[in-house]
Amino acid sequence: MDNINFDDAVSIAYKNAEKLLPAAKNFTLEEVLISDDRKFFEVTLSYTIPGFSSSPEIQNMDMSPLMRRLADRKAYRIFLIDVDTGIFKGFRMLNR
Repeated sequence: MDNINFDDAVSIAYKNAEKLLPAAKNFTLEEVLISDDRKFFEVTLSYTIPGFSSSPEIQNMDMSPLMRRLADRKAYRIFLIDVDTGIFKGFRMLNR
């Protein structure tokens, strides 16, 4: 893949996020930029990880939908996509 653009980089990041983080849900694009050294697109995605609310015991409890949602954890990862080739190079955690 030559001359990839921001849209391409975002698509590659989503594809790899869904494959590598199977328990994650609700992926959301937070930020995309070119690294300072101009080698990578840095695509930041947020997502939710089901917390204790997904366990069968908790599902059977009388708990409001809001409380169930609060049990889920939100996380962020920065996906690195090569600017020239579009090859996915990896990801790292973003602490917020």
